[in-house]
Amino acid sequence: MAKFASTKWMIVASLVLLMPLNARAKREELTQIHVLADPSLTIPLTLIARDYSRTYNVSVSTSFANTQKQIETIEEGLDANVLITSRASTLRSLKNRGLVDVRSQTPITKNRLALVTYATNKLDLIMIPRLPLASILERIDPGFSFILGHPDYQISGIYGVEALSNFEIAGELEPYFMFIQSPVEMQDAIAKKGGYGIVLRTDAARNSQLKTLGVFPESSHSPIAYQAVVVAGEQMDPARAFIAYLTSAPAQAFFNAQGFEAIDNGTDDKDHLARGSTSSGERSPL
Repeated sequence: MAKFASTKWMIVASLVLLMPLNARAKREELTQIHVLADPSLTIPLTLIARDYSRTYNVSVSTSFANTQKQIETIEEGLDANVLITSRASTLRSLKNRGLVDVRSQTPITKNRLALVTYATNKLDLIMIPRLPLASILERIDPGFSFILGHPDYQISGIYGVEALSNFEIAGELEPYFMFIQSPVEMQDAIAKKGGYGIVLRTDAARNSQLKTLGVFPESSHSPIAYQAVVVAGEQMDPARAFIAYLTSAPAQAFFNAQGFEAIDNGTDDKDHLARGSTSSGERSPL
């Protein structure tokens, strides 16, 4: 009887040990796709990936990296099935080398640029083209710094310089420019007294240490439109299905909740910087 009981418990213990292996095997049987995206999309895309995984029983993993890292990952054939970026030059380069499916490119959401400063700054302005902004800021904060994202690493840097050039104030501000690679370090620098700069509106809305002075009209720079594309390789069909889901109402709700805009929103052609910003990230009326 004791021998039978001992054998019985050995069988039960073996089944218990096998359960994690069986569960792991089931997970490995799931369709798996990996999404490589711009860091500004971290919050909404993480939520969307989780929702998609639960709804369609597909394992979706995400990683967020600057453009240089994205290109290296795809060139080296590392784990990536979907790429999401707003850099048209990156997409053109990858298409020309046959690394992505040219027919799969899909616009999924848009962002805007915000002119920001440190939270306690009392400055209030309406910035129009050719405004002597550098002179104004020098009177308020002598020796101020104007922080921009390094164009090789942050999309806000590319569009920020373009917007300032179109407003015809880049030349006056250039002596005060400071380019920073890391979005976190960049926002920390702006949050200090004497700090000013241009960041993505969605980043500004989440940082209580920053004050939004205004949101640039889309007409002042190329649209910040995020494009999703299938990376050539395995799991291309599941990748196409995921990209299609990104344009659905449930996915767009996640983007909108974080201050992003629907891709079909009309262009704001006003020739001045809209003043202020609501806590939800939407542009305030003048």
